[in-house]
Amino acid sequence: MQPFSRWEAVFLVVALVVGLAWARIAAAPSIHNFARVHGDRMIWAPLAQVLAEADNGDVLLFASARNKFVRYVTDSPFTHVALVFRDRDAAGRGKVAYVWDADLGQGCRAGARVATLADKLARVKGGATIAGWKRLASPRPPTARVLRVISQYLACGMDHLMLRWAACQLFGTAGGRAAAPRNMFCSELVARTSQDLGLLRTDTPPVRYAPGDWHKNVLDLAPGVAYGPTAYFRFDPRALAGSRL
Repeated sequence: MQPFSRWEAVFLVVALVVGLAWARIAAAPSIHNFARVHGDRMIWAPLAQVLAEADNGDVLLFASARNKFVRYVTDSPFTHVALVFRDRDAAGRGKVAYVWDADLGQGCRAGARVATLADKLARVKGGATIAGWKRLASPRPPTARVLRVISQYLACGMDHLMLRWAACQLFGTAGGRAAAPRNMFCSELVARTSQDLGLLRTDTPPVRYAPGDWHKNVLDLAPGVAYGPTAYFRFDPRALAGSRL
């Protein structure tokens, strides 16, 4: 039997490394497995309560079934984060919950944007799923201030360079992003907005944050700021599609 050539050996080693890496990424925590294991200890909230009570400074956490890479790197079932605030609806009839985030578009413009909470949930890809709700347990920033901060970043796009984000998470580099960049990751946008609102200290670069940090309560919170435990809620985007505001 002939021994492997040098290039065959290199190919086999690379294939083995890639296979092992993919196996670990494929086993990244999912929200449904998380609920099966920890369901009896999880705090559950009805969707109606989230829509009615989510308020300024609250954070919503979403779990994509597809984005295994983010779940693997952060060891968290959550892959997306959004900031909540309340303001009058388009008709001026009353206050509704809005979300401020940066995403891939969901049928709209990719990047930083504002949408009603009902619309955001209706545009989530896939079927019935579970999301997280972090309630601000300290004084809330007023809506006028939230809107002023948001106006600074409305033109920002979505950063698609996931390797740069992964390098920030794994190796602790901020990539020189001291000033607000033209494109941001979802957690970076929420962290930068939270810093401007006085919810997070400015010591930690915004790009160092990941969605799971809010879930794990590993935040560099400003003095006097606190978040409650994660409450979980179930929703089906297909059922909400006809209720967009």
